Parts: sequence; structure tokens; C-alpha cells
Amino acid sequence: MTVVGLATRMNRARKKRSSGVLFIFWMLICVYGAVRLRATYLLEDSIFRSELRLALSGVQLALFGFSFIASCFSNWKPIGWTDGDDDQPVPCPADSAGFLSNVTYSWMNKIIYTGFKRPLTESDLPGLSVDHTTTDIVASFTTAWKNKSRRVVPALWSISRRLLLSAILLQLAAVPFAVLPSLFVDVLINFSRADATKTPTWHGVVVAALLFVVCLANALAAHRSQQYANVAGMRARAALTGIVYRKLVRLSANARRVFATGDIVNLLAADAERIMEFYPRVPQFFGAVVCTIVAVAYMGTIVGLSALYCLIALAFFLPILVCLLGMLKRYQDSQMRIKDERLRTTTEALSGIKVVKLYAWEWAFTSRIDEMRNDELQYIYRSKIVNGSLVAILTSIPVFIQIVALVTYIASHHRLDAETAFVVVTLVSLVNASLINIPVALSAFAQSLTACRRLDEFLASEDVDETSVEWIERTRREPGDEKIQDAVRIDDGNFKWCAYESPILQGLSLRIREGTLLAVVGQVGVGKSSLLSAMLGDMVKSSGSLTVAGSVAYVSQVPWIRNATVKENILFGNAFDSKWYRRVVKACALEPDFDVLPARDSTEIGEKGVNLSGGQRTRISLARAVYAQADVYLLDDPLSAVDSQVGKRIFEKVIGSHGLLKNKTIILVTHCLTFMPRVDLILVLKDGGVSQLGSYSELKERGGDFAEYLEEYSQPSADASCVTSDATIDDTSCELSRSQHWAWRSSGEVHLLPVSKKRRRRRVGVSPLVAGERSPLLATGTHETTGDETGDGNGALTDDEQLETGTVKFRVFVDYLKAGGLLSAIMFLFFVFIGMGCTTFGNVWLAEWTDTSTSETKSKDYNEALYGFIYCASAIFGGLFLFVDGLFLARTAGNASATIHRRLVERVFRFPLVFFDVTPLGRVVARFAKDVYIVDGILADSFQRLVAVAVASVGSLVVIALAVPAFVVVAVVVVPVYVLLQRFYVASSRQLRRLRAASRSPLFSLIGETMQGASTVRAFRRVDALVAENDRLADVQQRCFFYFTSGTRWIGVRLEFLAAVITFSVALLVVFLRGSQSAGYVGLALSSGYGFFGLMTGLLNSASLFETNLVALERLREYDEVETEGFGIIPHRRPPRDWPHRGEIEFRSYSARYRQGQPLILKNISCKIRSGEKIGIVGRTGAGKSSLTLALFRVIEASLGAILIDGVNVATIGLNDLRSNLTIIPQDPVLFSGSLRFNLDPRFLHSEAELWHVLKKARLMHTLPDLERGLDSIIPEGGSNLSVGQRQLVCLARALLRKSRILVLDEATASVDMETDEVIQETLHAEFAHCTVLTIAHRLNTIMGSDRVLVLEKSEIAELDTVESLLAKQGLFYSLARKAGLA
Repeated sequence: MTVVGLATRMNRARKKRSSGVLFIFWMLICVYGAVRLRATYLLEDSIFRSELRLALSGVQLALFGFSFIASCFSNWKPIGWTDGDDDQPVPCPADSAGFLSNVTYSWMNKIIYTGFKRPLTESDLPGLSVDHTTTDIVASFTTAWKNKSRRVVPALWSISRRLLLSAILLQLAAVPFAVLPSLFVDVLINFSRADATKTPTWHGVVVAALLFVVCLANALAAHRSQQYANVAGMRARAALTGIVYRKLVRLSANARRVFATGDIVNLLAADAERIMEFYPRVPQFFGAVVCTIVAVAYMGTIVGLSALYCLIALAFFLPILVCLLGMLKRYQDSQMRIKDERLRTTTEALSGIKVVKLYAWEWAFTSRIDEMRNDELQYIYRSKIVNGSLVAILTSIPVFIQIVALVTYIASHHRLDAETAFVVVTLVSLVNASLINIPVALSAFAQSLTACRRLDEFLASEDVDETSVEWIERTRREPGDEKIQDAVRIDDGNFKWCAYESPILQGLSLRIREGTLLAVVGQVGVGKSSLLSAMLGDMVKSSGSLTVAGSVAYVSQVPWIRNATVKENILFGNAFDSKWYRRVVKACALEPDFDVLPARDSTEIGEKGVNLSGGQRTRISLARAVYAQADVYLLDDPLSAVDSQVGKRIFEKVIGSHGLLKNKTIILVTHCLTFMPRVDLILVLKDGGVSQLGSYSELKERGGDFAEYLEEYSQPSADASCVTSDATIDDTSCELSRSQHWAWRSSGEVHLLPVSKKRRRRRVGVSPLVAGERSPLLATGTHETTGDETGDGNGALTDDEQLETGTVKFRVFVDYLKAGGLLSAIMFLFFVFIGMGCTTFGNVWLAEWTDTSTSETKSKDYNEALYGFIYCASAIFGGLFLFVDGLFLARTAGNASATIHRRLVERVFRFPLVFFDVTPLGRVVARFAKDVYIVDGILADSFQRLVAVAVASVGSLVVIALAVPAFVVVAVVVVPVYVLLQRFYVASSRQLRRLRAASRSPLFSLIGETMQGASTVRAFRRVDALVAENDRLADVQQRCFFYFTSGTRWIGVRLEFLAAVITFSVALLVVFLRGSQSAGYVGLALSSGYGFFGLMTGLLNSASLFETNLVALERLREYDEVETEGFGIIPHRRPPRDWPHRGEIEFRSYSARYRQGQPLILKNISCKIRSGEKIGIVGRTGAGKSSLTLALFRVIEASLGAILIDGVNVATIGLNDLRSNLTIIPQDPVLFSGSLRFNLDPRFLHSEAELWHVLKKARLMHTLPDLERGLDSIIPEGGSNLSVGQRQLVCLARALLRKSRILVLDEATASVDMETDEVIQETLHAEFAHCTVLTIAHRLNTIMGSDRVLVLEKSEIAELDTVESLLAKQGLFYSLARKAGLA
């Protein structure tokens, strides 16, 4: 006692939580004290009995009780406890909980109560234990993975073996407690028939109490086992989430062709989840196997050799089970492969949804997705049939064993009595419950093996070659030291994109001295961008050497913009320096843009910079590079996306000899020849090698390729007129009305919305789930202000993801049943009731059989064979009906999955474009990934289990009430408690499931964002910062799961306690009502009562799991309420086949807004464009140029007025009829993974000859790489193997293929080099000479030859006339032309 007291004191002094050993010790010592006190009291011998001894025993028991009560509570706060703050949640309460609180999960009380009072939010959830954070888990996993042959399975075992082994041991420890109730059933049946004078009542009470204790111990051990397994699975998912993200940042260009964004999302949404779900099945599997063996062995002690026949019967099924498991694994492998393709296609289509809509390709993509989905559903349906067969067989095995045991027992000339029959029934029900877990575990095992194999393939894919570049520290020169270091040095370098391809860059030898400004020029596809990629280490070095001294900043040709504020994009994790920040913003010509933003640089930017123009994206990207103050700058043609005036300013203020980067090493890929005389060196590339290198004057005098290039592209207008009408640096560009600032933009115009002070921390891609937590990458230094952030607007660009609250509406599930077919659903329910009815009837019939068999007044007409036949028939038909109901459920689930997904695809592709501007892509992809996965597989299984357990529970209650009518009183008390407890818990469970679902979207958004900008992230050495952000988002997901599964254990323990109370009550009724029931019905009541012990927990778990799974269906149905565009085809309003045959366009008092309640973005537009007329559209930023073209395609709908094409009001015809007869070449070229044929003609309407013809006209025949397979040549995601110019030429080929009478050029040459621009202009003038052409001008020289020019100002037509007339008027157009040197 002294030792125990000292140990308790030491725990308290060290602030450790209470010991489980001490708790059990005090509990047992209290039992001992109580027994001793009673024994002392009952002693009759006065010598041994004294009042003093009795008093001392009472005091001792009181002290024992006090110590026991004290051990039930933990310390107030453990070591390291903090109360949390705004940025960090409070520590995990489980870390400070005492033993009793831990085993009963009472530390969850506060969370459950909060969820009952109001919907839970992420801020209500405490933090995670330190050893459960993603960063720590991934570190352990990575070490194990490197030491375990780089395989996922051994590494996962290494980080989870302690928890998993603990779970297995606890599950095995629960096996005796699961089998012992069968022994107590035998004892109580014998007790009910025993003579009351020989067997006192307290014997029965003790047995009933022992039955209660055993049931409770079984529950506590099983739930603790499941908690350990769930936490182990949670750790596994965290490890996989972290390692997959760390891998994708390092993926090589070749690996990106194999693993697209959709593939990686699927790895986390499906594979990592399946591995996590497998962990709880491991202890269940071992427990089921051992429990089955122990139960059969115990059965052998009762029925003798009949148990051996049961084992022989069991062995008969093993080959069938092995065959079915093999089939299941094959089907699941095929399903996952097709699912990858479906998700990849869906993700890409949604990423390029603007192009899909403008080209009327919705049907092409939805058809392609539907084909994949149909193939996927075939395998899902087959898997369900096989899995249903497994469940049916394993459900029938116990029934078959029971029949074999009883029949062979009777055949051995034994009399069937109640003890034997119902002990066998109890054991068989235990075997049945165990065997149900085996197919689930084996199915999960097969799925997790497939997932691990796929993860192994991804983790084994090729990384960027870190040895291709030797990074060295830049040597800091002392004052007066004239020694200049090489900033970049290449010696005989050969570089290629993947190991099996021929080199793109060959024989490169180049020395770039520190502080040199080097311009790189050359034709399209010669390797200019590849040269910068090689310097970044993105290419494979086959030979030679490449050395880079110092840090690097990179501006990609396609600017990478994050879902964050403007300021956060520029800082990119660097500390905020207000003085340097202002200089950078001013030099990059961003101040005028800030002036038109309500929140200035705190304005939110959408995904991919969707609400920025190309020039603005480039300037923000350039500002990010300049702000980084790196040593070496790699600039991939940033001047092509801005007008000449802005370009001149950027060159002078940033790049040139007097700019911010005047002492930096700059490698500038450019096509703007104006600045060639002002660079230090010019590198001319040709066919992947160095053609010429020297200064401007040297190369010009030397002749050769550069002289030819200079002569070809140095027309007088080319240099002077590289100006966009978006003259954003002009002060007059700020003349937009303030109301105009609030309009949303799906175009490339500058119409941004501010982030309010309350919502600035809720950036794009971060759901309200993580509001208040800032990305480590974006938060550095951003707490300061520039002093110009005066916007008070509250209109964020993206809508926060809305979480439903309260009970999932019943109509959600009704719609699911309707989608699956009401007849199939009704038949499923019918066969469940019939099957369970047969099973219940069989148990009642068995009670009658045993009573009749053992009756001393047995009738002469007693026919044991008839009794046996009826019992066997009820069991067999029960199993058969349950198998049939599984078939109907598979059909219902398959039909529902197909219908729901088809409806989802059709609706999402009909959403207006503005929806995708305000909704992060990851949020939409999450629906197609995880939510569809739940609807495909988990929802139907949980529904089947819920119905089966509910019917079985009702059957058990009815049977118990028939056997022991007095049980009705107990049921009246217990059932309402059960209902109240269920209502108290489900509110929290449901909301935690919703939080889990919402926590996935930010992760998926970050993955897509990182895939697009991996080169930029690596160049700026911000990999660790983005990894930290991924880990933070993963921890949010971990928290939601941990408290969800802890809540499940919380309710489970309490329901198991109620079930143990019911079992105890039945046992007590049997004891106190001894003699009033027959032995058969006593056995029936006890076996049903013990069975009800598991059914109660199973019912609530099934109900809560089903409702929480309905959240996925609820999330899918949310999109049914989103407003969609008009119909693609209106049969009775179709235009003529040759429409439009003239190409006349008329705007009649046309006004439009993006969304209801927002200001007009086009006002009273009235003009008529004649057939074949060439119209140039110009105007300052925000004037409405792109909005005008979007209105033509009905991307935005008219608020007033109309648009007529050849006299047809476009608002009266279908969108497909309209858009398929118009052609647009957008500013940003979008390509999709697939064949070249698919990218040109996804609807497969044109012949091969036509496709080759347009490729030739677009001059792509000899410039596209890898055309050995012809039109079937594969283009990876985003066309990553093509330059931007080549991608734009593919878009030109698309336009040529459509042959429509109206062509729209939406700044089509804004981001391409001069050579591509010339090719496009020549082709357009030749091929569309007789077409009506609307051109949004980027370079004014491209529209100087237009028939008329339409000038927009403040969303209205300011001028419309010929170029000559507009120049003569000296109005707005004249001012733009004068700045460009054209007037």
C-alpha cells in the first residue's frame, strides 16, 4: 500500500495522467475490502467478531473507495499544456485525460455537448497530439521508406506497428470475454430448471452480474482496440498525404506526362483513404479468426465430434472464398485504373472550362467521361456482386455449421435440449458476427494492396535530376576586387526532357559572367524556354556540366499566380520590407492597377489569376522575382505580354542598366528586338544549339542568323506598335467609376474584388474550416501594411464553401432510391424482412423443438425429422433471401451511382463560367473524387447494414418479449434512453463528417496549384514553405477525423453499457422468474439478449455511419441547386443549317451584368457589324472588351436589349447551336491530355485529311515534336511538351477546322512571340478574308488594318469608325495610337 501511495504521489508530482494499473488495483482492492467487510459482519463467532474490527474494516473500505475515486480523475493540466490562442488550438484533451476518462472517452463530453447545442466548426476542435502531426509522421515515414527498399507497405508498418499491435492484442484479449457469455447462458438455463431449495437465488444474481461485467469488459477492450487502429490508419493517411505532396514537387517533366493532377488527387482521395480504412479491419480480422476457432473449440466440448464435422464443412467453402477474393482484386484494380482516367479527364476539362464552353465541347467531354464512367461502373457492379457473394457465403456458413452441428448431434443418438441448442446458437451467432468481418477485412486488404502498388509506382517515378545543375554559393567580392565570377557556366551540355528521348539542347557551351544581361532569341521551338528549364534543373543532363552561382528567381512564360492576395503573391514568403516593396511595385508598373482595386494590393486573386489580364499576371510574377533579390534572374519572355510603353518602363526600371536589377545576372528570353542594342550579350539559338553569341553590334556586323532574324522582324511598326489598348500605366486608366470596380470578371480584364478586413485571412482555396490559420508561405511579414490598403469592401472573389447544418434531409436519400430505381429498392427491403423473418422464426421454432424434445409429456405424434426439416428450411431460406436482397441492392446502388454521376457531370458542365471563377477547382474535384467514391461503394453497404441490423434488433426485442414478457418494462425504460443518446450524439457526428468533407478541398486545390507552378516553387526555393502549408491543411483533416472517430468510440462505449444493462436485465428476469418459463424460451431469451448486446451498438454505429455517408450525397445534391446556363439545343428553335451564312452582327441597346444585383458591365451597346467586316475592339482596362465577346457567346446573358446574328436573336436558340457556329481564339492556349486528334476535334466530326490540312496551314507539320504516331501522337496535360507559341498555333488550327463565318480573337497574340504572331496574322488574313472578324487588340498594329475600330470606355461605346476617321477626330483612339507611335 505504501508503494502504491508513493507511485500515485509521484505521478501527481510529475503531472502525469493517472495510471491504468493503479486504477485497476484500487478497483480490485475495493472489491476485496467489500468482501472482507461482509465476511466480518457475517461472522457468528464472538471471538472473531468485534465492533472495533468491523469499524476498522469499514474505515479501510472507505479509504480504499476514496483512493479509487481519486484515481478516476486526471490532473488539471499536464506538462506542456497551454490554453491555446487565436492561431493555435488548445492541446488534445486526450493527452491529459485520466485512465477512466480515456477508456470511456469522457474527455469528448465537451465537444459532443457543443455539437448538440450548435453546429460544430473547426475552431471548436482542439489540436492534435504532437506525435500525430503530419510533419512528424512524414519524417518518420520517410526515414523508414528509405530504409525499407522504398516500399510503402514496410514503411507504413514501421510507423504504425506499435499502435496496430496494441490494437490486435486488445482485440485478442476481448475474445475470451466474447465467448464467456455462452458459458453463462448454459449456467442460467440450468439454473432456471434447478430446484430453488438447492440453488439459492443469489447464485443466479452473481452469474448475471458476471455476465454484465464480461460484456462491459468486452466492449471496453474492443473499442480501445478500434481507437488504436483508427489512429494508426490516420497516421498512415497523414504520412501518405505528406509524402505524395513532397514527391509531386520534385516530379520530373517525364513523370508529369504519366501522373496528371487528377491522378494525384485520386491517390489521396481514394488510395490513401482505402489504406486508412484497412487499419481497423486488421484487429477485427485477427479477432474474428481467433474467436471463430475458440467458439468452434468450445462447441466441441458441447456437441463432441459434431464440431469436427463443422470444421470439415467450413473447409469446403475455403476454395470458393479464395476464388472470389481473386476476382474481387482484379475488378478493383481495373476500376481504379479507369477511375484515374476519369478523374484526369474531368479535372482537365474543368481547368479549361472556358475553352470547353466557348467551343461548345461540353458534349464531347461529358460523353468521354460517361464512357469511362460506364466502364468503371461495370467493374463496380461486378465487385459488388462478388462482395455480396462473399458476404452471403460467410453469412450462410454459421447457419450451415449450426445445422450440421445439430443434425449430426441428433444423429449420434443425443437428445436435443435447450442448453445444447442455445449454447450452440449463441456460439454460432458469435461466429457469424466474426465471419462477417473476415470478407470485409479481406476486401479492404485487396483494395489497400492495390492502393499501395499504385502509390509505389508514383513514389518510384522519376524526380527532377538534382545533379544536372551544380549550385554554388555566390562569392561576395571585396571592395576593389575586380575579379568577376561566372554566374552561369555550361560546358558541352546536352539536355533532354526524359532519358529515352533525344536531346533538345545539344553541345551547349556558355559562360555568363556575373552582372551580365543576356538576351536569348530564336525561332519557335528552338529551345529558348528549355534553356531556362535546364538552368533550373528541370531537364535531364545527358552529358556536360552546368553550374549556377547564387540564388535564382524565375518568371515563367505562363505566369504562375497563387490563390492569394496580390501582396502575398509578390512577397511569396519573404519578409516584408515596405520601402523595397514600394520600389518594386512602382518599377513593375503595378501602382495604376492598385488604384482601381478596392482593397489595393490586398485584393484577392482567383485560381490561375483568372481575374487578371495576361499582362497583369506577368507583371505580378515579375514583381515576385524582383522582390526576392536573387543573384540570377531567368525571365522567360515577360515583355511579350505587355504593351511597348509598359515594356519600355519595365526594361528601364527593372531590367536595364539603371533598373532595380542593374547589378544582377539576367537571362532574358525575348522577341522584342527594340531592346537588343541595350543588352550586354545576345544568344541566338538554332536547332537546340548555340548559333551565335555576342553583342548587338557584333552580331549585326557579323551577319548570319541574328541578322536575318533582325531583318525579318524589325519592321517599323513592329517595335513601335507593340502596345495594348490596356494602357494601364496611364493615369487616365483610373477613370473607372467606383461602382464598376465591384463587377466580377470571367474574362482576362482587370476587375478584382477586395478582401474585407474580416475575410482577408480567408483566401482562395482555404475553406472556412481553416479560416484564421495562415499559410506559412504567405504569412511571412504580411501582418504589416503598405499604407495604401484603404479598401473596406467585403466582396471576396471566391465564395466560402457552405456547410449544411442539422439533420441530413430525408429527401436526399429518397432521391438516391429514386435514382437507383424504387422497384429494386422495395424488393431489397422486402427480401431483408423476409430473410430476417425466416431467421427469427427458426430461433423460435428451435425453442419449441427443444421444449418438445425434452418434455416428459412428449406427444406420440412428435416427429423429430419434421422439426429438424422445418428448422433447416427456415435457416436455408433466410440465407437465400439475404443473398437475393444483396443482388437487388447491388442493382439499386449501381443505377444510383450511374444516375447521380451522370447528373453531376451534366450539371457541372452547364454551370455558368462565373461559378468557376468564384469556386476553387479543388472544391469541385472533391465531389468527383471522394464524394462519388462514397456513393459508389460505402453508402449502399452502410444502408444494407443499417437495414439488416435494424430489422434484427426489432426481431430480437420481439423474441425477448415473447420469451420473457416482463422484459417489456425494461425496454420501455432503456429504449427512450437509447433514442435520446442517439440524438445527442448524431448532431456532432454529422457535423464532424461535414467538416471532414470540407477539409479535403483545400488540399486538392493546393495540389493543382503546385502542379502548375512546381518549377517556380523550386526556383525560388519555397518547397519547404509549401510543404509546411500542405502539412497544416493535412493536420486540419487529421483533427476532424480524430475527433470524429473518438466520438464514435464515445457513443459506442455508452451504447455497449446500455446493451450490457439489457443483457443483465434479461438475466435477472430469468433468475427471479425462475420456473415460470420453459427452458427453451429461457435459452431463446438469453441468446437473443446477448445478441442484442451487439445489435444495439451496431444499430447506432450503422445509423450514424449511414447518415454521415449521406453527407457525401448531400454535397453532390448541393450542385442541383446551382443555377445553370440555358439548354444546349432547343429543338423547336434551331437555326438554319447554314447559319450564320452572312456573318452580320447587330447589338440592339444591349446591356448585361455578370450576376444579379451587380452593376452593369455593358451599357446600352448599339451597333451593327456588316458581313465580312473586320472590327478592332480597343479600350482601357475594364472598358468591357472581353465582356463584349463573352456576351456574343452568351457566357453572360442580356439584362436589356438583344444580339442578333443574321437576324436571329441569339437568346432564343440553344447554346450549342450558337457556340458551335462561332469561332474564338482565346488569349491563353489550352490543350488537354490525349491525342493530337482529340485536341483538334474532340467531337470527331472531321476526316483525317481535313486535320492534316489545317495543321499544314497553321505551319505545325514540322514544328510539333514527336509526330511519329501522326494524329494519334500524345499530348500531355496542358500541352507541357509544346511551347506557348506552338500551343497557340494548335488553337489556330482548331479555328481553321470550324470554318465559321464569325471569328473572335480575344487577345490571341498577347502572350506569343513575334514569329508566332506573324504566322497567326498571315493565316488569319488568308483563311478568314471573307469572314466577320472581331479582334480585341493587344498590339495596335494588329487592328490598324481593320475596316472599323470600336472603342469602349466605361462599358459603353465611345467611338466606332474607320481608323482614318478616328485618328482625324483626335479622340480616345487617337490618344492610344499616339502613345504607340502610330499617330
